[in-house]
Amino acid sequence: MSEARFCQILRATIAAARRAVADGGFIDLAGFDREVASLCDAVARLPAAERPTVATELTALLRELDGLSVALTAQAGLESEAARRRAAHAYTPPGKAE
Repeated sequence: MSEARFCQILRATIAAARRAVADGGFIDLAGFDREVASLCDAVARLPAAERPTVATELTALLRELDGLSVALTAQAGLESEAARRRAAHAYTPPGKAE
């Protein structure tokens, strides 16, 4: 498999993870770091003529990863806010506003 195709597959994995996060689901990216390390090793050995194509794919992969980071950060913020509200509600006497 070419390095460019490998990037596309990793991008598809990240896109699926972003959809899962958007749906409030759990994502498991165990082993993803190993895949990226393998890709980086392969890219380092590429002939110069192939590098521009792979660089474009790597840039797209980075954008997907950035998008996932934003989605996960937002999800964590929402979960923290929901937990704060639950805690506040649990310790608010009946009839008192939050």
